[in-house]
Amino acid sequence: MTNKVTNELPNDMMTNSHPEQGQPWWRYRPTTQRGKSWFASALILLAALLISILIMVTGPSSTAQAPKEKAWPVSTLQISSGTIEPRFRAFGKVASRAVAKLSTDISATVAQVVVSEGQRVNKGELLVALDDAEYQLRLVEAKADLAQQQANLASMQAELRHIKGTAEQHENMNRIAAAKLARHEQLMRDRLISRSLYDEAVRSASQVSIDYQRHQQQLAELPHRLLAAEAQVAKANALLSRAKLNLSKTQILAPFSGPILSVSAAVGDRMLPGAVVVTLADAGAYELRIPMPEAYVGPLQQALAQQPKPTIAGKTDAGQVFNLNRLAGAVSNGQSGVDAFFALQTQAGVALPASGQVLELEITLPAMHQVVALPPQAIYENQRVYQVINERLQPINIERVGETRNAEGEYQILVSAPQLRDGQRVITTQLPKAMQGLLVQPTTQSVEILSKNDVEQIKEITAEPFAPVEPTLPHLKNQVEPAVLEHSTTPAPKRKSSSVVVHPTLV
Repeated sequence: MTNKVTNELPNDMMTNSHPEQGQPWWRYRPTTQRGKSWFASALILLAALLISILIMVTGPSSTAQAPKEKAWPVSTLQISSGTIEPRFRAFGKVASRAVAKLSTDISATVAQVVVSEGQRVNKGELLVALDDAEYQLRLVEAKADLAQQQANLASMQAELRHIKGTAEQHENMNRIAAAKLARHEQLMRDRLISRSLYDEAVRSASQVSIDYQRHQQQLAELPHRLLAAEAQVAKANALLSRAKLNLSKTQILAPFSGPILSVSAAVGDRMLPGAVVVTLADAGAYELRIPMPEAYVGPLQQALAQQPKPTIAGKTDAGQVFNLNRLAGAVSNGQSGVDAFFALQTQAGVALPASGQVLELEITLPAMHQVVALPPQAIYENQRVYQVINERLQPINIERVGETRNAEGEYQILVSAPQLRDGQRVITTQLPKAMQGLLVQPTTQSVEILSKNDVEQIKEITAEPFAPVEPTLPHLKNQVEPAVLEHSTTPAPKRKSSSVVVHPTLV
């Protein structure tokens, strides 16, 4: 193997590699191109080896340090349970239970439009007037027909009285004629009178009998004719009433007080029977329809089932008061839910809302017992809070039962849990990675954990230097881990206490 390696070396290197064969190896100078390449490579490797050895010998020595656990600064709150009326805010749309689509069943031309869309009117106020010339003529005609029928009835009544008054005379004349005829018949049999005198007596008796029968017939028929005349008078009265009614329909009046929702007529339009002229909402039947959060459906149903039913009221910022009236299921666009209807309680000096207006209502539910009010920052994932024990976090599962506001008007969440006891301290800071056993550093200052995105948004909203802000409800979820802890001992504008804010460094 030695021979093989030797054969691969350059000839001049082989010749001068030993002192006894020529000059020393450190004085070696390659004469061929291949020898020069090998010599340069050897010098580079030697230099790299020497530099590596020098770095290893002269490098600094370090000792491993034990990792130090980070303590998160948090603010805490001592809890106390009590009896609290849950309150929550919800949005609803104002609508009226009674919306009248006013129309007319007569055909007439619009003569006057008094109201406009959005205008409020009172009960009985004129809205639209139609041309009444035709219906005035029909009224005159109906009055004349009634007068004629009344005259006919009066004539028949007089005739009936006359016939009844002459009934006795006709009966006497018939009896006398019959007796006279009987005497003439006897004289005729005795051949004491002539035949012509007998025939005259027969003719006279027959005429009297015919008159008597006609009188009896009139006496029997006249009451029926009188009833027919009375019916004609009643019909004429009805036609007169209809004429008056049609004449009154030429003026469209408000059936109740409320706002005009729409006007579908203009002066000169020919209104056909059944055409809608004005749409009017009843202000006394205003309701606020609110889609109820699922958490409050059960308590509301229980309250409505109680006897006597408790008053569940809501109030707007403008002072308008609505009382819960009923609950109803709603299905819209494939989604199901429960809507609550709050009836408006009219108050003197308080303006009525507009129909279709969206209002925010603060609803007060019946008082609940053994509940705890906590700020939103204390709630994690909507189902737990963290208690501080020996500066370590311990989770407690809770149930949200409502919302309320404290004396300062700050939003709070009502929770209930068997593990919650008066005097326990829970954190009121949203930590990005809160977990059981996490080391924390409780402080009396208000501590807020803000992400870099939150800080960027705050700087865009305000031109003032960065200052702590109150966390809002949409930021209750865990946020990204902050980069730097920065303590602010100077109170921010419009805050009551100093705070410690955790936020990333902004470059």
